[in-house]
Amino acid sequence: MKFWLDVEEFLHFWKSGQNKERAEGLATALVNYELAASLYKGDFLEEDIYESWPALQRENLKEIYLVILDKLSRFYALDGKPQTAIDLCEAILEKDNCREDIYRRLMHCYYKIGQRDKAIKQYRRCVEILSKELEIEPTPTTIELYKKIKNGQIK
Repeated sequence: MKFWLDVEEFLHFWKSGQNKERAEGLATALVNYELAASLYKGDFLEEDIYESWPALQRENLKEIYLVILDKLSRFYALDGKPQTAIDLCEAILEKDNCREDIYRRLMHCYYKIGQRDKAIKQYRRCVEILSKELEIEPTPTTIELYKKIKNGQIK
């Protein structure tokens, strides 16, 4: 009797992607990363949220998933597919809404597709979340990007 475990398959594609990325670059690893991301359907044993034994594995798998989405969104943002990058960034923020770097990527992507208003909304969303969750302000890098977008100074 054969069993198929999505966790094993997810980790297989993750490791294959890492190997390809190291050997040939990110573009060659995309298929593996996309396959791994497609297998992630939610947190590991999320129905057992109060059990302690799966907590470490749950957190490790989630972190790998977020790294994969980050790599994919960064690639697509630079590869002229900003809408794909936007969708991936939103998936990251669903799992970790304090990722300031992801808000910046969203701001860039929305600006690239001519939606300056949405880029500015992402900045405001970032400011609100960082203040509420971490009691901090955005970094100077994020503030500078916001100012450039607001003034139409990005090329």
